[in-house]
Amino acid sequence: RLDGDEHDFYQAKLDTAQFFMARLLPQSGALFAALMSGAASVMRFDANQF
Repeated sequence: RLDGDEHDFYQAKLDTAQFFMARLLPQSGALFAALMSGAASVMRFDANQF
């Protein structure tokens, strides 16, 4: 049986994992697509446009 401190520790781990799964993981597909699309659209900018 877990004592109070251990229970709180592991509950925080579970809460963190649930947050990651609900909020961050769904973005991974779109971020991957953006990375794989190449740099052509960014490279069209002239340096003085930044």
